[in-house]
Amino acid sequence: MDGKGSLSGDIRSTGNFIKHLKQMHEWHYKKYLNHKNDLKIQMKKSKHKDHSQSSVKAWVKGFHSVVSKIKLLQLVASYIIEEMRPVVTVEKPAFRTLIKQLSGLTPPSRQAVTNYCIELEESKKTALKVELQAAKYCCTTADIWSHHSRSFMGVTGHIIDKDNFQRKSYLLACRRMKFSHNFLDIAKTLLDIHEEYDLQASKLVATVTDNASNFGKVFSVENRIA
Repeated sequence: MDGKGSLSGDIRSTGNFIKHLKQMHEWHYKKYLNHKNDLKIQMKKSKHKDHSQSSVKAWVKGFHSVVSKIKLLQLVASYIIEEMRPVVTVEKPAFRTLIKQLSGLTPPSRQAVTNYCIELEESKKTALKVELQAAKYCCTTADIWSHHSRSFMGVTGHIIDKDNFQRKSYLLACRRMKFSHNFLDIAKTLLDIHEEYDLQASKLVATVTDNASNFGKVFSVENRIA
């Protein structure tokens, strides 16, 4: 044979047929090797594709685990709080489609998320009051800043855990201030926040602020009011 004819055999052959090709029909032997290599590549791609599809199916299937409506509400509210997103996010079509497709449930409404966040705030605040009352001493900080022509006061509280002597810090308030930053209104706002957590003067060891003059006047006013 001059190598231009055709030969037939099993591609899986490993014995005399392959030896014969290699010794007597070099052109066909090379063609056989190329063809076998192509088949191996195709099989690998096919297996990889099947594995990828299986992985995707398994990944998607994981999202369709049983999630109750209350659990979904908690998860959505947690996302809104931790990422500091506006509650109106839950009304966005893309967000609702995402939740619907992943959970199979109708996403909670804006009002439902709002109500849950309010209830959660009250629960957290009650627990925080108990912890602050159990502490012998407490230190607070206060600061005022403006953003887009709106002013806010932030107040934090700090205690020492009596069991392990570790410091614990909490955000007590972030209040919108709809008035000028005069020392009297600042003092009233700060007192209101302290009283909200039952922080008496005997428990407060200090309130740390910046060196602004209006804050400097606050504490003499606060002491007279207290």
